[in-house]
Amino acid sequence: MDEADRCSRVGLMYQGQMLLQETPKNIRDLVPGDMIEIVPDDRLAAEKVLEDIPGVIEIQNYGERLHVIVDSGNQRIKKIKKSLRKNGLKIQDINITSPKMEEAFIHLIQDKIKGSSSELPGEEDKSGS
Repeated sequence: MDEADRCSRVGLMYQGQMLLQETPKNIRDLVPGDMIEIVPDDRLAAEKVLEDIPGVIEIQNYGERLHVIVDSGNQRIKKIKKSLRKNGLKIQDINITSPKMEEAFIHLIQDKIKGSSSELPGEEDKSGS
């Protein structure tokens, strides 16, 4: 999705409907908190451990990598390292990073699927009221 970052405006479509048209920066800013990228030795086991850590908002899979959206990267990274190690998991790489367009799109679509009551910027009330 590097191409989307180079555009002045980007549209997000889901199930044939335009959900949002915004600048790439504004779309990335819709992702709450920070993102921690983790390369664990066992992705599936790590994901199960991460699901139980307070402050973890969402976990996205990217092959061997996990992109973990958290409320505060600086506060959560130590707890994440400690929890993974406590459960016998090795961390090949871990760092705090900013969400890219791909993570933002996935987050927004997952919110839409979950039925988030908040409207996306630029999203109109389709009920006609």
